Amino acid sequence: MNCRGTDAVFVNKDCTPDFKPHDFLSEVLAKKFLSKWNGICSRCGLFQNYNRYSAEEINEFCAQMISKDRAVSEEAFHSYPVPEDFVKTFDDNYFGKRLLKWDAYIRENNLDIKRCLFLRPMFGAAPSFIKSVSPNCEISAVEISDVCQKTTSDRCEGITFLNGNIHGWFSGEFLEARDLDAIFVVHTLVHCVDIHDSLNKLCSMLRPGGRIFFTHEVISKPSNPFHVSYTTEWTLTSMLYQHFGRVDRIDDCEDIAMPAVNRFTKKNDNPDLVAMRTPALF
Repeated sequence: MNCRGTDAVFVNKDCTPDFKPHDFLSEVLAKKFLSKWNGICSRCGLFQNYNRYSAEEINEFCAQMISKDRAVSEEAFHSYPVPEDFVKTFDDNYFGKRLLKWDAYIRENNLDIKRCLFLRPMFGAAPSFIKSVSPNCEISAVEISDVCQKTTSDRCEGITFLNGNIHGWFSGEFLEARDLDAIFVVHTLVHCVDIHDSLNKLCSMLRPGGRIFFTHEVISKPSNPFHVSYTTEWTLTSMLYQHFGRVDRIDDCEDIAMPAVNRFTKKNDNPDLVAMRTPALF
């Protein structure tokens, strides 16, 4: 997936979904979904699943699944509106500390965010925050959960949801956006069957000097059927530098998810990475 090398040390790891894929996937897609072949590349060290869907298979998978909500065991994702206490706990756990860190980073770097895109805004805490620091910001989003999309629309007035797919492979209307000041990518790269294709597409959507905030991407869940890469901070940073001129680190963004985060980070914490598209030299 990274260096295109084919030599790897393979590691057996059971795939343990918290739902029943055969309930809504064809036999062929369900079988491949549950069949992982995890390995560590001998050339670049990326830990990844080598038995990935093709782009065509992903399109068919998404058509059969309809919404990510069907593949989540948590009851809150199965109805709308979502219980307020669930949303509050979710926001506190995943964005309570993170938004304070974002606010400091935005101020320190004098970022003027007038146009931005969210990939997976979840329940709307992050876009609502951006709206609070930049009231006139034009915010668009793509979401794989119908429940999250409806909840975000309720909380963030003026947000526009764009058509397209971000579940494993980026395609569709949202990729036509250009000259964005910022893109916020929330737990999405770990699902991508071709990370470099995804990064190349995202980079083309930024204006020179624009930045992408990568949240909850330094994570290792090899038993999760949706995850196809299990990056360390170093492997992900290396991949980002193949597309961007600068990569910043926002330290210690989250506590609650530490058991799932790859603990071998530079500071043994849970960072966000911010990649900047530098202006062309010529």
